[in-house]
Amino acid sequence: MNLIKYEPFRNDPWTDLDRLFESSFPELLGWRPSRAGFGRSIPMDFYEEDDKRVVRFELPGFRNKDIELELENAVLSVKAKRDKDARSGREAEALQRTVTVGDDVDPENVRAKFENGLLTVELPKREQAKPRQITIS
Repeated sequence: MNLIKYEPFRNDPWTDLDRLFESSFPELLGWRPSRAGFGRSIPMDFYEEDDKRVVRFELPGFRNKDIELELENAVLSVKAKRDKDARSGREAEALQRTVTVGDDVDPENVRAKFENGLLTVELPKREQAKPRQITIS
């Protein structure tokens, strides 16, 4: 019986189809189409508070230098790419995700933190976009 290592970021229909062919036709094992160029999607959480929006991306196994983060025209783009590592047996991998964050985000005060495989991006709202409390007389 063959055990298949669980890899949450590799469980997509294309990878499952590759596994099916590899197990059915082992002589074709030498031919492996590279999926790194397709750019798999990065799992994320997105939530909003009164004064900011927060986006959290799951990138286990990546390092700061492997991640590229860009905010342009209210669109946040994250790309993560790592090369093949012969010592650990890890394949080359490229992930990407794009999310619209809104026009009311202040691009000058965006903060990003990468810790324990989680990239947290805080997108503060502009002052005029924040809710204002109005007293009723």
